[in-house]
Amino acid sequence: KLQFLYLIGSGHCVNTMLPTRTLLRNVLVVESPSKVGSIKKLLRGTEFHEWEVCATRGHVANLSEIDTATLKPEWAYDNEKLSTLNRIVEWASEDKKTPGVVYLATDPDREGELIAKHVAAYIKTKGLKDKHLKRVSFNEVTKAAVTAAMGQPGAINDNLVDAGITRKVIDQWFGFAASNSLRFETGCRSAGRVQSPALAMVAKREGEIEKFQAEKFMQVTVAFALPGEDKQLTASLNFTAAPVEGAAAPKPTVRFNAASAEAAAALIKAAPTFSIKTATTQEQAPPPDFLDTAACLKEASKALKMKVDLVTRSLQELFEGGLITYIRTDSTTISTEAADSIRAFIRKNYGDEYALAPEEKKKAKAVKKGKVALTQEAHEAIRPTDISDKGEHLSPLSHAAKLYQWIRQRTLQAAMPRPRFAKQTITLTSKKKLNKKPLFCQVSRKEYEFLGCDVLAGGKAGKTKPLPKAPEGTAEVTVAKIKEEATKPPAHMTTMDLIDAMKKNGIGRPSTYNPTIQTLINRAYVSQNEASVLSLTDSGSTATAYVAKAFPQYVDLGYTAAMESDLDAVAKGKKGREDVLKNFRRDFGDVYAKLPRKFATHVGSEGGLNFWQTNFDRTVEMGDTGRILQVDAKTFKKWQAKDRVEKMLAHGTVRPRFFPKSNKSKTAEAKTA
Repeated sequence: KLQFLYLIGSGHCVNTMLPTRTLLRNVLVVESPSKVGSIKKLLRGTEFHEWEVCATRGHVANLSEIDTATLKPEWAYDNEKLSTLNRIVEWASEDKKTPGVVYLATDPDREGELIAKHVAAYIKTKGLKDKHLKRVSFNEVTKAAVTAAMGQPGAINDNLVDAGITRKVIDQWFGFAASNSLRFETGCRSAGRVQSPALAMVAKREGEIEKFQAEKFMQVTVAFALPGEDKQLTASLNFTAAPVEGAAAPKPTVRFNAASAEAAAALIKAAPTFSIKTATTQEQAPPPDFLDTAACLKEASKALKMKVDLVTRSLQELFEGGLITYIRTDSTTISTEAADSIRAFIRKNYGDEYALAPEEKKKAKAVKKGKVALTQEAHEAIRPTDISDKGEHLSPLSHAAKLYQWIRQRTLQAAMPRPRFAKQTITLTSKKKLNKKPLFCQVSRKEYEFLGCDVLAGGKAGKTKPLPKAPEGTAEVTVAKIKEEATKPPAHMTTMDLIDAMKKNGIGRPSTYNPTIQTLINRAYVSQNEASVLSLTDSGSTATAYVAKAFPQYVDLGYTAAMESDLDAVAKGKKGREDVLKNFRRDFGDVYAKLPRKFATHVGSEGGLNFWQTNFDRTVEMGDTGRILQVDAKTFKKWQAKDRVEKMLAHGTVRPRFFPKSNKSKTAEAKTA
């Protein structure tokens, strides 16, 4: 289309042709507002440069009710999000005859798929058809990834949608019922399908610490010089069976007490000559792997001394800025194209010997990955989108810059061979025995034979050196010191430890690790110090004890992991949403119906609602529909008159709630529950 602009000047008519935007508007919908600016910049100069880009800011609809017979959910659109949804419709419908296409580019996980489904459902109520809706996804915010995705649109994955719905329904069934039971009984704020098992793991560690009883023992340190060497070495003296030649020293089966320590010192003074045996072996460091979410949060938090919440926010910033790939993943693999690009970079900058061949990497990765099967390997591991980008444009002191540099180095390490060492294990054994057992000590030393991925950590090629000549013969040993020590209790769990435990036990998924920890902190169930050490509070201990007693199977780690597996099976189409919900409702409804009701007093009925005054000042349950109103006792008494019921219902804190119904119990109490 052309616009003709006529400029009437000095008697001349100038015909200037200016291109204008066509009325056809396509719209790209993402979740995060931070992505909008990044994607608009990427689309400049492409065929998509005139597209509108907008963000949903998370979920656009909330679960309001579920039909207990059909298990069909009902959704209520968030009033704050309606303006965004209407703007999408307005943009796409500017040309009534030929509407634009709405490309749904929410995150590539079950939550993102559910958001896309709700956006699509709303748009279709406004007259747009299925042909005007496309689903696209990309694992990195780069021009190549975004434009490629828009060139190959697909459809919404209904299996992922079902998995998202199943998770929401189960979380609300358990969360609302268990939380209100917990509040009425203890005054604690909430329980949850993921947060309660996570809290139980912290409580278990605290229990181990409380039960721990320290054992005192004597630590004997000896000093000696190896033949032909001037350097004085020290080592701990062990009191056990002599080790096998070349093997690592076994753990002592008998600790020194005061008497045996003095006896050992006297034996060494009388017979200071120890025989030497040396074993030389080759050793390789454990293979580093590409980063999944759990490893990234744990290792980056430890290496950079950043709290997990800060690492999470910095990861989101880097992803939305197009610097790294999608950040919620269980995968430790990368695409073939990325692997080729990284190997080419390593060859160019470090040499061919530092570029791990694909078959070598595959062999190195053929290790046991733990007892929990990886379930979200549709995404790549977390990696830089361009390995040659050093992140120099980032503010050098920012947390995001430090995290990016760490991820980049960690990715290069994972694509390089493992370091190789030559190691000497030197064992000194007494010629005389104490209580028919020899005394011995052991030292080891190693040198690089090949730096491998450690070349990135400050090492330099060519700096490897051979080990000293293996010592032989005997050495004169003296007692350096005898010191009383005590066994140490288990360490308090850190946020990194909890993430590791959640992953190993299948509790939650990458998207829930950090939110779960933040919930525990915000609920004052745990406290976190500057070193990210978690300590159980009194509220946390009370909540754990109550939930473990009232809902024992739902805080069992095996059950929670099995539930996550069920959700993954729904996402893969191997199980139906209804089957999983029916099973959970059947089991959980029976458990909830059997809970005692001693924690609340029935104070009357009005308008089909039952009113319960709790043992605490802040909660009132209005029963048969499961509605909840939270007010203090003073406000409740003021509103208790019958003519104030409607005002109570109209109060802003009233929200619809529902509980699972028991199929077996038909009592009035169960119906109220």
